[in-house]
Amino acid sequence: MHDSFWRALRQSWCRHDRTTVIAKTADMPAHEVCDACGWREAVIASAPPVAARTWDSTRDERRYARDKQRRLTLEKRRQTAIVQLATPATPQPRISHERALKIVTMKKSAAG
Repeated sequence: MHDSFWRALRQSWCRHDRTTVIAKTADMPAHEVCDACGWREAVIASAPPVAARTWDSTRDERRYARDKQRRLTLEKRRQTAIVQLATPATPQPRISHERALKIVTMKKSAAG
């Protein structure tokens, strides 16, 4: 405990001027170690890796464009359906009761 207290105190006052970068191993990622106090910190990659285009990237781009068009078409259909369901239905003209009650009797033919 006594040893760790002095190490923590020394690390807080050290400016870490002389450091060594330790390469990545199977057990530990790459890290930087201060030569004076033993402080260590993980090394952060300077830039993200750049992706390489593959042989089928044009096929992927065509598929992406086709899927995007399909999604846009489906969204338009969905919006149209929402609008149609949101608008009130136009009332159908009602058949008046007087007209519905008029029954026309047809004469039976004499042969029938």
